[in-house]
Amino acid sequence: MPLPELTRGFWQRFFNDERPEKPILQIMDGRPIQKTNAPPDDRYRFRISDGDFYYSTCLTQTQLSERIAKDKLNVGHSIIRLLDYNGSILNAGGKVTFCLGNYEILAKTAPLVGNPVAHSGNANDYPPPPPISNGDDAQQSVSTTRPPMQPAAAPAAAQSNFGANRDNNRPPVNQQQGRFQGGSRGGVLAGGSAGSQNITPISSVTPYASKWKICGIVTAKEDIRTIKTARGDTKVFNFEMVDQEGTDVRVGAWNELADKFHSMINKGQMYYLSGATVKQTNKRFNTTKHEYELSLRSDSEIVACIDRAQFAAPRIRFQFVKFNQLQSCIGTNVDVIGVVQSVDDVSSVPSKKTNETLNKRDVHLVDDSGTMVTLTLWGDQARNFTTNGQEHPVVALKGVSVREFRENVSLSMLGSTKMELSPDFPEAYDLSGWYDEQGSNIQQVVAMSRDNSAPRDGMWDMRVIGIADALQLGNLGEEKGAYFNLKAMIASMKTENALYKACAEEGCKKKVIEVNGMLRCEKCNKQSLNFKYVTLLSAEMTDFSGTHWVTMFEESAQKLLGKSAAELGTLLENDKDAYYAVFEKVRFNSFIFRIRSKAETYNDESRIKWTVYDVRPVPWDQYVDALNKTIEAIAAL
Repeated sequence: MPLPELTRGFWQRFFNDERPEKPILQIMDGRPIQKTNAPPDDRYRFRISDGDFYYSTCLTQTQLSERIAKDKLNVGHSIIRLLDYNGSILNAGGKVTFCLGNYEILAKTAPLVGNPVAHSGNANDYPPPPPISNGDDAQQSVSTTRPPMQPAAAPAAAQSNFGANRDNNRPPVNQQQGRFQGGSRGGVLAGGSAGSQNITPISSVTPYASKWKICGIVTAKEDIRTIKTARGDTKVFNFEMVDQEGTDVRVGAWNELADKFHSMINKGQMYYLSGATVKQTNKRFNTTKHEYELSLRSDSEIVACIDRAQFAAPRIRFQFVKFNQLQSCIGTNVDVIGVVQSVDDVSSVPSKKTNETLNKRDVHLVDDSGTMVTLTLWGDQARNFTTNGQEHPVVALKGVSVREFRENVSLSMLGSTKMELSPDFPEAYDLSGWYDEQGSNIQQVVAMSRDNSAPRDGMWDMRVIGIADALQLGNLGEEKGAYFNLKAMIASMKTENALYKACAEEGCKKKVIEVNGMLRCEKCNKQSLNFKYVTLLSAEMTDFSGTHWVTMFEESAQKLLGKSAAELGTLLENDKDAYYAVFEKVRFNSFIFRIRSKAETYNDESRIKWTVYDVRPVPWDQYVDALNKTIEAIAAL
C-alpha cells in the first residue's frame, strides 16, 4: 500500500502566515517534556517533517497526552493528518511554538520520507514553496486568514500576534542575503537567498579573517568515528569542500555536532558555510592542500545552496609516487596509481584499541616499477569494494597512508582517501598499456618491503642524532610516530635494570611482584613460584652529532647483545662478571638502528621517546657509497 503523500511546503506556508487545511505530516521523533525543579508537564515535544523541512519546537496540548501515549506517536515515523493546530511566539526568545491539536494516524512506523532539513522559523530565509498537492486531498484549500492566536504559557506582556509583528521579535534579517545576522542557531538550512555575494574564496580562509562565508561542493564525506582518549570516547565527523577555484578544505565536527551535521551533509551537494574555527591542518590525516582546516562550532551555519547554478567539481589532482619509492614515505599520505593484481576476501580482525571486530580486505597492486604493494581497506570500504567485473583495472588513490609493519611497507585507506577506479587520464592509460604488454608476464613481482633493493642494507631514510632531535621527529601529531635509521654506537647502558622478572604464563610479560613469598601477576591475576626473565634495556647511543637515550625490548636487545633474556638471567644469577662482559663487548661498536620516535605524555608533560625496533651490522661498503652520494647531492645545491 503506497504511503500518503506529505503536504510539501507546509512549514514554509505556516511561517508565512498561511494555514493549509488538514496537512499531512510525518513525525520524525518525540519525547515527553521533562523539567527540573518544576511541576510535572504531561505534554510532548515533537520534531515534525513535511518532506522538505522539519521543525523541532512542536508541542502537544495537555489533554492529548493520554491519547498520544496510547497511540505511541513518539515511536517510529508515523504519518498523521492534523485536524487542528495553531502557533504562538514569545518576545523573550522569538521562538515560534507550533501546537498540535486533534489528529488522525494514516500510517504507523513508516520510513522517513525525503531528506528534510531544519527550518529556521523565518519564511524569508527560503524561496516560496510550490503549490500544495496532497495525494488523498487534492482539493485542499489554503486559508490566508489566520485563526485567533492561542496564548502561550508566558506573561501577557511578553506575547505578540503570530502575524505581521512576528519579525519584530526576531534578530534582524538581511534581505539581500536572506539569513539571520547575529543569530546562533547553528545547523543546515534549506537554502534560499543566502546569496552569491560576499563569498570568500576557500584559499583566503585564515585564522586572521574574522568574518567569511565560503561556497563549495562536498567532495568527500567520512563516517562518524569514535576515538579513545584519556577523557573518554570522542566522536568525530569530517568532510571536504571544494570551491569554484578548485581549492579544497577539510571540515570537522565533534561529539554532538558530529551527530548533528553527519545526517545533514550529502556528498555532491553545494553548501554555504560560515562561523567555524580555523586551525592549522594536520597533514597526517588531511589530504587537502589547504594550510588550514575548519572545526564546526555550535553557532556554525551550513546552508544548502540553491540560489546559484552548481558548478562542476574540479577533477582530483594527483601527485603520484612510484611503489619502489614508498619506503621513503612511511608515516605520510601519498598519491599512487597501480593495477589490481588480485583481491582477497573480506576478513575480520579485532581492533587493538577498542576490541571491536573490524572488516578488512587486502588488494594487491602493481605498478610499472615492477613493485607490488598491498592496499588494506577497512569497514564499508572493504565490504563494498568491487572491480566492476574488470579483471585487472587501474586504480588511483589520493591521500593513502604509507605504513610499515614487521618490515613490510603497505598502504592503508583512510576515511579521507579518495579512490578512482579506471580513471580517465593519461597516467592510467600508460599503466594499463604497460600491464597488458609486460606487467602480466612478470614471473616474480618484487614485494614492497624493507628487505629488498635499497632497504636491504639499511641505507635508506638515514638520519643523524642531532638533526633528528632538532626536527622533533615524532612530535608532529603522527599517531604511530616517525621511523628512521641511524648509524651510531652504544656509549652506555643501564645494566643493573636490564632484566626483570615477568609472569611465567605464555604470551604474558607483566612484571611480577612478591607477595608472601609468592610471585603475583596483576594482569593474569595468578600467583606462582615460577617466573621468566624479560629484557628491557635503556641505552645511550651516540654519533658525531650528539647523543640520545633509547629503549630496547627483547628482540632488538637480543640482536645487539647476542644473548637471550634467559641466557642473561642465568649469567646474572651465577656469574655477574660474565653478565657485565656481555654489555661491555658491544660498547663503542657501530650498528644500524631502526628507530621509532614518538611523543608520549607522562605526568602531564610531553616528551619524545625513541624505541629501537631493529639492530643490524653496518654494511660499510654501502654506507660509504651512501655518504658519497649525499656529498654529491649537497655539492650540487
